[in-house]
Amino acid sequence: MYPFERFLHSLKNKVKNKARVEASICEAYLVEETSTFASFYYPDKIETRRTRIPRNVDSGEGSSSTPLISIFNYPGRLGGKAITYFLGQVDLEATHLYILFKLIYTKFLRELNPTTSDAEIDNDIWSTFPT
Repeated sequence: MYPFERFLHSLKNKVKNKARVEASICEAYLVEETSTFASFYYPDKIETRRTRIPRNVDSGEGSSSTPLISIFNYPGRLGGKAITYFLGQVDLEATHLYILFKLIYTKFLRELNPTTSDAEIDNDIWSTFPT
């Protein structure tokens, strides 16, 4: 869609009086331009179309509780329709191991036994946290 077609579509959406289409479009356009012009003279604390935060801007406002694990400490919000998804056994095991490897436990094991290899630490995690 070309930009002028999009603009014409927005003008056609502003029609309120079907008997006088041109006058209705002109009136709506003038109201919009006047309100935009006047909004430059309002203080910034007054919300206008110009100072309104866009819909998809992520302000980071969410849960006020502090997460226990640092990987969950990222601002954001949900978007779209909620979908319930159940992991299969293979995906569940892979996710479980990924989280364990990335957590502090592996760092603790490496500090506790600096001479052990990565394979030994992996075996220790498999035996300590079976899935």
